[in-house]
Amino acid sequence: MRITNDSKIEIIEYILLQAYITTMKPIIIEGYKGVMPLDLTDVDPKYYKIMIAQHEEDIKEYNKYQDKLPLRLQYENTTKKAKDLLQSDQELTKRIADKKRLEETKNDYKITTFLV
Repeated sequence: MRITNDSKIEIIEYILLQAYITTMKPIIIEGYKGVMPLDLTDVDPKYYKIMIAQHEEDIKEYNKYQDKLPLRLQYENTTKKAKDLLQSDQELTKRIADKKRLEETKNDYKITTFLV
C-alpha cells in the first residue's frame, strides 16, 4: 500500500489535533439545575457553536417543562426534600454514634476504676 503526500498530511494533522486535544484544559459549559454541564474538551472546535446553541436550547426546554410541573414535583423542591432528608438522617446517625461512644467511655471508666 502506497501512502500519498495528502495522506501523510492528513495523518500529521490528525496527530497534531490529538496532541492539542490531550494537552488542553477541559472546556466545560455550566449546566443548569437538572441539565448536565456540557463538556467540549474532546470536541472539534468547529462544532462548539452548534453544541453550545443546543445546550442553551435544552436549558430553555428544561425551564418550560419545569414550569408546567406542580410545585411539589419541580426539581428544586424534590432535590431540596432529598437533601433535607439526607441531612436529618446523617444528624441522627451522628447522635446515635455519639451516644454509643459516650456509653462505651462510661463503661470503660467503670471497669478501670473497678480494677484499680
